[in-house]
Order: sequence, then C-alpha cells, then structure tokens
Amino acid sequence: MKVPPVFIFGALLLLLDLPFISTVMKSRYETLGMRLSSPMYAFLAYLCMSLAWFLIQGDVKKGALVGFVLFGMYAFTLSAVLPGYTKAIGLTEIVWGTILYTLATIGTNKVMSLL
Repeated sequence: MKVPPVFIFGALLLLLDLPFISTVMKSRYETLGMRLSSPMYAFLAYLCMSLAWFLIQGDVKKGALVGFVLFGMYAFTLSAVLPGYTKAIGLTEIVWGTILYTLATIGTNKVMSLL
C-alpha cells in the first residue's frame, strides 16, 4: 500500500516545525502572551498547512513560495493585531516558513522515491 504524499508532507511539517516552535519561538511567543489554548485548532492549522501539498505537488520552488506566502500572511496578520509583534519576529516567521516548506517538500520527494 502506497502512502499518499500529502500524509508524508503533513508529518514532515509537524516534525520539523514543533522543535522550531518549542525552542526558537517559545520565548518570543510567551512575551506576547501567546500559548497553545486548543490542540484541536492546532490540528486544524496543520491540516490546512498540509493541504498545501496539492498546490506544491513536489515542486521545491513552489514549496518555498507557498511557505513564504503562508507564513508571510501569518506574520503580517499578527503584526496587525498584536502590538508587541516585532519586525524581527515576523521576519523570523517568514524565513522559517520558507525553509520549512522547502525542506518538507524535499523530504516528501525523497520519502516517495524510497516507497
């Protein structure tokens, strides 16, 4: 049985993103009063993030672009509503999103080639 690439992509997003959030971003989020209040909404967010695979379809450049756009939208939205959300935090998010989606796309392609 072949595993659909969207599942691999979603798993890689989660496996790559959680260490980044819990180390690099944790203290930044805490200073803004941000914390995980609903695991269900976190699950739904990762589900939406994973569905971006259908736009990317294994194309690494598209993966980078989708990561840039999604995390850019996230960062600029938080900048608009959270006064303490700094440019540095926003830029960190955007760079990370681009890297995250690039790595997850490369990783998914690699895993799919091995299956």
